[in-house]
Amino acid sequence: MEVISSAIEPSDPQFQANVQFHRHLAEELRSRLAQIRQGGEPKYHERHAAQGKLFVRERIDRLLDSGSPFLELSPLAAWEVYPEPAPAAGIFTLGLAVGLTISDLTEGTIVANLGYEKVTHPNPVFHGDTLYVETEVLDKRPSNSRPDCGVIRLKHSGFKSDSTIVIKFERFVLFLKRPSSAN
Repeated sequence: MEVISSAIEPSDPQFQANVQFHRHLAEELRSRLAQIRQGGEPKYHERHAAQGKLFVRERIDRLLDSGSPFLELSPLAAWEVYPEPAPAAGIFTLGLAVGLTISDLTEGTIVANLGYEKVTHPNPVFHGDTLYVETEVLDKRPSNSRPDCGVIRLKHSGFKSDSTIVIKFERFVLFLKRPSSAN
């Protein structure tokens, strides 16, 4: 086997400076991720606990099998985007908005989510905010592969209780068709 040689000199002052710089960056990342994982101020945790509710990360921990890996996408997506510290954004807000529409869209008739597009977070969401979602049907067509289903394009807009919009997105959903009425 051929040996790969290296020109790195660990005792070189420039190398040592790079090591320190990158260790500092790694520690800063760990610190920011820890702050995001806290999920807000203790008063919000206390309020949730008093209502018998679990925070998002506690619910996820209970859903996962012990030792299963969990990939969180973009936990720092909104970091320093807004003046307030550590807002909730990204995949959790999207998941919450989709979940809030289930009863709105006749639970039990959705076969599959086919895709999401035009996802934007125009304003931050913070722990303790109350959200609601409005849905508009943009388009519908029969499914090419499932004659008992149709594809519907939906536009969702999520708002805080003060009517500030916090998420907008479109999604394509495969729905069961209504049964034909027999004459």
